[in-house]
Amino acid sequence: MKTLIIPPVSRSFLLRQSVTCIVIAILAHASLSAGIVFGGFDASRGGSLSFDGGGVTGAQASLQTAFPGATFVTANQITPAFLSGVDVVILGAGTANNAAIVPLSTTEQDALKNFVLGGGGAILFTDNDTFAGAASQPANDSLANPFGFVTTGTLNNAQGMTMNTPGADPISGGPFGTVSATVSYWPGWFSTLPASAVEVASLDANGNAALCYLPKGSMSVGSGGLVIFSDGTLMADGYAATSDYILLDNSVAYVIPESTGFALFAGVGLLALALRRRLNRAA
Repeated sequence: MKTLIIPPVSRSFLLRQSVTCIVIAILAHASLSAGIVFGGFDASRGGSLSFDGGGVTGAQASLQTAFPGATFVTANQITPAFLSGVDVVILGAGTANNAAIVPLSTTEQDALKNFVLGGGGAILFTDNDTFAGAASQPANDSLANPFGFVTTGTLNNAQGMTMNTPGADPISGGPFGTVSATVSYWPGWFSTLPASAVEVASLDANGNAALCYLPKGSMSVGSGGLVIFSDGTLMADGYAATSDYILLDNSVAYVIPESTGFALFAGVGLLALALRRRLNRAA
């Protein structure tokens, strides 16, 4: 029996393969992320903190840089028809610093939950329980309760928010960077979390959860991912910082449905990294 001898892989071959994978990853990112559609409230429902309202321009710019060619669509109501044309829905409880959205109706809550159950991605921003007086908690509950979260409490002014294990989860550490801490303004916190929730960050003042996510597949087989923040200023112009935009971009990268092709970009990128490491060992 003849022995098959595989010649050693040359350094130049590894270099070519590494470069090829990196180029493919870049092209995949540019072309496939172009189809990403972000959905949210229009200005009549979401006020200045909607995509149409002019108060989250920094967050929108960050998303468009991270996902070139992505588009934003808005609606006054969250319906299955609207969500059918969306990859990631981003919703907040506030319309301005001291005003709340009209709470999601039971029908809208069902549509939102079914969207995630069907594989869609969601990023939600609740807030403290006094920012809009009596209207605060109903708005918060309509976003958080369908997924088993309850937002409560109010902390005044700037509050430190520290990641529990920076870089060990896909939100604090993802393709757009790693965040160890950030600052939240007048936040609330989560008093109740579903069993499958992963706590990403807590408030320095009381140690309570302020940022969590539901892993893909945790709600049902094939369900999408969900990230929830306990403060809307983390996305608002005048308050949001670079660290907040990194958290937002990483959140999108995690919850984005597999069908958009972003997973291919991430997978090819990891392959390129492995080849690069092999190249370094061969040197």
